[in-house]
Amino acid sequence: TIEDDKFILSAYKTAFENEGFEVHLAKSATDAIKQLKKFIPNIIILDLLMPEDDGFSVLTKLQKNKKLTAR
Repeated sequence: TIEDDKFILSAYKTAFENEGFEVHLAKSATDAIKQLKKFIPNIIILDLLMPEDDGFSVLTKLQKNKKLTAR
């Protein structure tokens, strides 16, 4: 989950972990890109309105990553 709002991030974490999912959290686009070098998730929940990079620019960067789009 990539989300800059701590409350929403916590809610996602709780909800998905309660369903048995492994959850990785990122508070910014930069943090997410760093994490994606170590862990490739099955799904990414992406906030579209973030102060550093908006979700659309993050999505564009993610789409260029062949490791993420090869599935």
